[in-house]
Amino acid sequence: MSKRIVLLIAGLLAAGAAADQLAYVAEGGAAPRIVIIDVESAAEVLLLDKGDRPAWSPDGTMLAFIGNAEDREALFIADCDDAGGLEPYAPTLTDGSPVWSPDGRWVAFADNRGDEARLRLIEVESGEERRLSGQAVEIPPWSVVWSPDGTRLAFTKLTDYADPQLYLISVDGGNELRMTDAGWHVVYAWTADDGLLYTRDADLWLMDADDGEARRLTETGYCWNPALSPDRTRVVFNSTYHLYLLDLTDGAVTQLTTEGRNGQPVWSPDGSRIAFVSDRDGDREVFVIDADGDNPRQLTDNDGDDHSPAWRPE
Repeated sequence: MSKRIVLLIAGLLAAGAAADQLAYVAEGGAAPRIVIIDVESAAEVLLLDKGDRPAWSPDGTMLAFIGNAEDREALFIADCDDAGGLEPYAPTLTDGSPVWSPDGRWVAFADNRGDEARLRLIEVESGEERRLSGQAVEIPPWSVVWSPDGTRLAFTKLTDYADPQLYLISVDGGNELRMTDAGWHVVYAWTADDGLLYTRDADLWLMDADDGEARRLTETGYCWNPALSPDRTRVVFNSTYHLYLLDLTDGAVTQLTTEGRNGQPVWSPDGSRIAFVSDRDGDREVFVIDADGDNPRQLTDNDGDDHSPAWRPE
């Protein structure tokens, strides 16, 4: 990591700590790069010339991402107020996506190196690592979520004898519990009342994390990438090519987009807007839309695809 890039990161994040910002990945060029964009002005500043899978800490003061360290993919954490906080905590990580604990103390990630896919934790301050789960064929990097109290993790695990199933495990590495036994499962979020939001065979489901009781939320199929609103009462998801909003209180579903192919929705911190990726104008670009589907606005216009928006917490 060059000194120029480290200083650029520190200057950008310190100056924009209170700004309404998004991080996203721009594919145009020799390698994916992470860009920070001001949502109101659409002004862009290069954060890192080689980086992927950005994830903000819950308080918005740090950014975790996958970068390159000595020709290997590694987990980096950029301290927004201190350039010296940029360290490759897991230099052997190959394809994990960082997921912050609710208190910002830990980062969880799926480590799929070699033949031993496992769920791991790293403590941000000390660098302490924990290996949590038993061996698996694969743990999808995007399918790891924290309980609201930070004591447990839900994740999807693929073994050599079953389709991907949903598991729970405590952060101390004990009590790994399989919650499902049939169908293709991917977990995405944990609701405030201990509900696990997941897809089963491309429909949305909600399961009680304590007793395992589940109910089906959609019956259309082709439902992917559900994102839970900050107040945990609404879910935005893409079905086929469009975004839809599901109200968990009454089950009402509203279509939000009508143009192009749309996906990867993420909520603004206040729940009033949704950022997403769309190819309606050619390449995939990052757009923002009001939570009711009004006022779509294109934020990026780069050569190549832009994707993986991550809204900075306030």
